[in-house]
Amino acid sequence: MRFGRTDLAPMPRVWQRTLVMNVEEAWVDTKPLHRGVPDTFGRLVQKGETSLDSDAFAKFLALRVSRYLWHIGDARQTSAGVGDHVRRQRRIPVAYVRLLEVLKDVSPSGIVTTNYDIVLEKLLGPTRQPARLGGFNYGIVDDKLAGTHSTDSQHFYHGPDITGFTPLLKVHGSLNWALDDGAFVKWVDCRPSRRLGYHPIVIPPGRTGETDALHEIWQGAAGVLSEASTWIVCGYSVPEYDKDVRKLFAASTEHLRRVVILDPEPTLIERKLRSVIGGTRGQVEYVHGGALSSRLQPSRLQDLISPRS
Repeated sequence: MRFGRTDLAPMPRVWQRTLVMNVEEAWVDTKPLHRGVPDTFGRLVQKGETSLDSDAFAKFLALRVSRYLWHIGDARQTSAGVGDHVRRQRRIPVAYVRLLEVLKDVSPSGIVTTNYDIVLEKLLGPTRQPARLGGFNYGIVDDKLAGTHSTDSQHFYHGPDITGFTPLLKVHGSLNWALDDGAFVKWVDCRPSRRLGYHPIVIPPGRTGETDALHEIWQGAAGVLSEASTWIVCGYSVPEYDKDVRKLFAASTEHLRRVVILDPEPTLIERKLRSVIGGTRGQVEYVHGGALSSRLQPSRLQDLISPRS
């Protein structure tokens, strides 16, 4: 784990610098316990065994991710940052495009993710551009996003539209979600994780039961998983500390018959999934597709997800 300007520069706000210094101090003080492993450090924070509280650590993670991934922070940062953001949005990885092409043909019932970032939103639902998978929503059709992008006309960039067909259920929250006087507000960008005065909904594993804001999201995720006969597991390591998601998986296998694993180590992921759901439904078939990459052809993906009879 790296701190300071390496990951977050430039950091003009005093509170951001203070936050990073507090995390770094807790990291150094407990290094003999975590031995440089971020996941172990996170568990120490969760258990209250560091000088850092969980809320501060969640804020740090939100800030770090929003800064680091695809420059998807506040759209009004700098003209250079926004320009790079737009270029990256247009240059979508080939592997993602191929996966989305295949998913379009099988009409997915929904996407459940533990990620905080809004990369999926950028892939699925920019306004005034063709919406992949018919666009997406956050579990509520015809819902609205707060805020606007002041750079729309200058850079031909448009924020995501959440009136599409595919439910996107983010069970640990999102960098663009916040509580405003108790109300659940979804923003067009990641400003809740970048500014003081907002209360971003970014919930670390193990603490999802501490907020009512995500109750409907979890209900929606359970519905999507329970109704699906095929799960595609991509980019999720099924960690033991994410107990709530493991319980969600175990309780949502009513119609499950096939699990497609797209991962560099599919055998490891299968073993973890079997420990969660394998004992409840012996007829579940596990299929290994390897890592999601540009070498994975659409026809191969199609056969993995929906094999020809």
